[in-house]
Amino acid sequence: MKSRRQELRMLTIDLVRHGQASFGAENYDQLSELGARQCRWLGQHYRQLGRDFERVMIGTLARHKQSLEAFEEGFGQRFERVMTDEAFNEYDFHALVRAMEAKRGNVDVRGDDPRKIFFRTLSVALIDWMSGELDDFLQPGEENWAQFEQRLGRAQNHLMQCDDERLLVISSGGLISSLLGHAMECPTPQWFQLNLQMANSAVSRMIKTRSAMRVTGFNHLPHMERSDRLDMVTFS
Repeated sequence: MKSRRQELRMLTIDLVRHGQASFGAENYDQLSELGARQCRWLGQHYRQLGRDFERVMIGTLARHKQSLEAFEEGFGQRFERVMTDEAFNEYDFHALVRAMEAKRGNVDVRGDDPRKIFFRTLSVALIDWMSGELDDFLQPGEENWAQFEQRLGRAQNHLMQCDDERLLVISSGGLISSLLGHAMECPTPQWFQLNLQMANSAVSRMIKTRSAMRVTGFNHLPHMERSDRLDMVTFS
């Protein structure tokens, strides 16, 4: 049985989106050199604050593991209590765009920046995905919206069952924004508006009391707020 002190204490959860990955490359799931630096800088920032974590949770994707490694390098130590679970993985955005194009054909998205074109297309795909309209166009093994919600529930359970006071989660924008949106009781389409605003290596924060999860911060980049780093803020 938990003591009264354990029941009253509050868990602080820092949710970090991975560093810049390899957009446009054959394998997106690798940090770029800049992405690794972003995470090292964030680790250095926490070290300077004197803030430690009792437990770390990450997804199973390469960019999650590489982000943690870079963070640890900047932080100056390795974390002993690290849980890796696919519950914290991102949805497969390439699969969603393929399914949407199979359903609708090519979407007319104007612009000459490949990143902007892709994410505008993804915005349309996410709406179709959440409504179930892509279910018949996803390939075997690709996750539909109901399955994503089940996985999100597993991630939430991991957070709610954590008995520590300071938790670091390294994941992806879609999963983090879904955790935040659910905690704020936002309509689901708004979850992914948060997703598309989230910068690489950005920190969002929640606190967990005995009965609820509360959002106290979103998309902070304290380690990037320097004149020589402002042009190194990225979103993909």
